[in-house]
Amino acid sequence: MRVVDDVVRKAMRDLPREQRKHIGDVIRKSSLEGLRWMRTLAPSDTGELKAGMYVKFEASDNGVTASVEAANEDKASQIKAMSIEGGRKNSTGRGTTDGYHFVSRTRSLLGAKHAGRINRAIKKATKEAGWK
Repeated sequence: MRVVDDVVRKAMRDLPREQRKHIGDVIRKSSLEGLRWMRTLAPSDTGELKAGMYVKFEASDNGVTASVEAANEDKASQIKAMSIEGGRKNSTGRGTTDGYHFVSRTRSLLGAKHAGRINRAIKKATKEAGWK
């Protein structure tokens, strides 16, 4: 979830640390749950794809960003993950394959759940800070 309104972003920065922690905990919980779902839904041939999945946390002035990465950052792993997710045409001479949509399934399973968690955490933080 990305907050694009400057007023809301500033208000979230002005929250005390204890209340901002609620929002950070929710982001961490959802991203780790997304990693578990992706590993569960991913096809297992050699286990290399599942072993390469990880969660990437980045902190900036605007808050915490978390993303679940389907493969390591090297080019070969990224190409493999994308060809599994989206399928492959016959351009390589190896035939066509249908996509196995483990990333998009994970995104659709967790989207509404994560939005609800974020909304509850923000309501809890504003109530504890005495803003509401």
